[in-house]
Amino acid sequence: MDIGENVALVNVTLDTFVPFLIKIGSNCIITHATILAHDAAPAVFGPRTRVGRVTIGDHVFIGAGAVILPGVTIGSRSVIGANTTVARDIPPNSLATGSPARVVGSVDDWLSKKELQGELIDWPGGIVPSDEAVAHARREIRAHFGLNE
Repeated sequence: MDIGENVALVNVTLDTFVPFLIKIGSNCIITHATILAHDAAPAVFGPRTRVGRVTIGDHVFIGAGAVILPGVTIGSRSVIGANTTVARDIPPNSLATGSPARVVGSVDDWLSKKELQGELIDWPGGIVPSDEAVAHARREIRAHFGLNE
């Protein structure tokens, strides 16, 4: 498996049968998702299996419950929403949701909207934050929502 730098994999299921077909770029967060580079469904009809490379670009977020199927490329600067099934390529700078996945907008537009709605806070810890950075972020979130320690 080819995994770039500064990648957070949180409770991710990775295809252990053909891991060498999976490439994950740098600066990605993948959480509670499944990445498959093979599909054994054809085996019930004969001695065959389906395989395909999975390529995930740089600066990609893949949400909880998402399933990435064989033969898929997810372009850089993309967000794959929770519980999304990706069966086809996703272009760069895309926000994709649903099952099957469909592009519902651009990451740039989504980030601008979230900024205007006041939903973004500074996250000093980066992709893989230290315990200190997480504690700081929690204090900032409590302050943002007017909650006491």
